[in-house]
Amino acid sequence: MQARDILGVNVLFNNANLNEMSVLMTKIAANISGSSDFIIKMDTDDFLTVYDNSTKAITTSFTEYLSGFAKHENHPLRILGGDSRIGYKQNSIPMKDVCEKDIHSTPDKFPLFPFKLIGNGIGKGYKAVYDSRQPFVGRRVSLGGHASEGSVGWTNFGIVHFHYRCAEIDAENSKQVIERHNFISITDSIHETKVKLGKMHGCNATEDMCRTCDFKGRFASWHKTSFYLKWLDCKEEAKEEYYRSHEAAEHNYNTPLVDAMKYSHAKFDV
Repeated sequence: MQARDILGVNVLFNNANLNEMSVLMTKIAANISGSSDFIIKMDTDDFLTVYDNSTKAITTSFTEYLSGFAKHENHPLRILGGDSRIGYKQNSIPMKDVCEKDIHSTPDKFPLFPFKLIGNGIGKGYKAVYDSRQPFVGRRVSLGGHASEGSVGWTNFGIVHFHYRCAEIDAENSKQVIERHNFISITDSIHETKVKLGKMHGCNATEDMCRTCDFKGRFASWHKTSFYLKWLDCKEEAKEEYYRSHEAAEHNYNTPLVDAMKYSHAKFDV
């Protein structure tokens, strides 16, 4: 609401569930193609940045990058020749000590992995930068906004992804996603949930989800269902693994982004 009422952002409200979201986003993309330049599907824990070629760092300042696009015909964004990709990514690191104080701690309290180039490597399917200067025909925006094999090269756009913060929040978010896929009902008991989700992974509800379930099968949001099953069946073990798997990570902080977050929290009381 604040984005709409204070910042003047165009906010669309819809009751579509996650199984309908791709069709809805593709329709929106088709409607705004021709009146926009690019479309990037972002999640609420994604923060858009840009890689600065001169400083070799990612920054929250887009002025120079986008002004160059407006002024110069040979700007990298102008000569892409179609849909492209997010070029850089930086993931958050969950912190047990932070979460023990407050599971609702804001993203600026969490360190980050070093940012990395993903445009031409294993992460090249991460996020698409859709070229909306041309009609949005024969293309679709997937639920995750992922790049396809037909995407060309990569851009200097980067995403700081604060997915990993507190295990409790991840579990609650996973539950909401699973419900919005209609994989389970909001009224299902823990046993009913385990039966439904376990079946999707080829596991019996009586199995030890932390030890014997192989979690076979890949489908939309499968990583959410597998984590939530472990959370229901062996919470403490799943929680320890959640933090332990990141313990050796090098801690980094994106100071410009942290400053921007703190400014937003103070100004908009969020």
